[in-house]
Amino acid sequence: MMRFVLLLLVAAGALITGPLLAGNKGYVLIAIGTYTVEMTVISACLLALMLYAALLVLEAILGRLFGLRSATRRWFTSRQHQKARIQQHNGLLALAEGDWARAEKLFQSSARRSDDTLESLLAAAEAANAQGATERRDAYLQQLVNDYPEAELAAGMLKARLQLRHGEKAAATATLEALRADYPKHDGLGKLLAESTLASGSATALETLLPQLPDPNDETLARNLPLYTQVIRAAAHDQAALHQRWQQLPKNWRQRPELLAEYARQLLQLQAEAAAAEALVDGLRKSAAIPLLEVIPGFTQPQPALLAALQRHPAGSSAALALATGWLLLLQRDYPQAQQCFEQAIAMQPDARAYQALARLMEQQRLFEKASEYYRLSLRQGTVS
Repeated sequence: MMRFVLLLLVAAGALITGPLLAGNKGYVLIAIGTYTVEMTVISACLLALMLYAALLVLEAILGRLFGLRSATRRWFTSRQHQKARIQQHNGLLALAEGDWARAEKLFQSSARRSDDTLESLLAAAEAANAQGATERRDAYLQQLVNDYPEAELAAGMLKARLQLRHGEKAAATATLEALRADYPKHDGLGKLLAESTLASGSATALETLLPQLPDPNDETLARNLPLYTQVIRAAAHDQAALHQRWQQLPKNWRQRPELLAEYARQLLQLQAEAAAAEALVDGLRKSAAIPLLEVIPGFTQPQPALLAALQRHPAGSSAALALATGWLLLLQRDYPQAQQCFEQAIAMQPDARAYQALARLMEQQRLFEKASEYYRLSLRQGTVS
């Protein structure tokens, strides 16, 4: 635009100064070899202006031609990306519908049409794994790492999850152990490695599991509790192995009521009631935690030390405490005190277990009509697993 303005200004100047110079036109001689060109100064200026205008017109034409080519290229690129987005959208729907083959085909095509292949390759790996095509699955994930080196951890963890889903437990563990060497402090990787190790069921693999699990604090316990309990259950084939596994756990783990309750529960299943009672007594010295109290109705023999530990806590502080105390009193055949505790538990929180305990108490006193009534009340509260 500025060039045209400048051209107009020069032309206007020529129109103004032209008449003034009409009486003295000047002379311009251009000689090139045997050729000569003669003209007045005014004619030379006008010719120069015409040549300059012609160059501007030529520049505009060429710019329009090249711009059209660029716009055409952008249109085709935009169309390719739009097709890729449509195919990715349809692929996600097919993946959700379980049409694995169609989903994989759509994601493959989407990855070819788009420069952004991350989502398509991840989803294509999922679809291939669902079809049992592990080689294609691994090829998609390797291509993902090649295109996006920063996605190495994400691709590796997804590969391990897919391997676990496909039953390749040893391969999943190997994949995660290789990643662990490069990402030793990644919590999610440690948890997944723990799941893979537990899934393998190898006794030697369990020895390497404990360092991978995060400490069970309040934030992580609920999320990782199945892992912690599986560690305990994996050694519950006999009392000696279970005790050895329990002692191998860090001390702060053994102080968690949820894990201590699981340990005592496994001891009860092994009919080691004395050892289970001893473990619960240690835990109850600190607090009458609900998980510990819920284990007590699993005892079948009197436990005086455990009953004494319960009675150190304020009576009536919770329905679980009243029920646990009543159960131990029932095992000692202290029926009046046991009945009082059960009725106290029901008054605080009606529960099927408390009604069933009352029914058992009545049966032992040969009060069968009352026992039947309490059994009916327990059914109304729901059956106990």
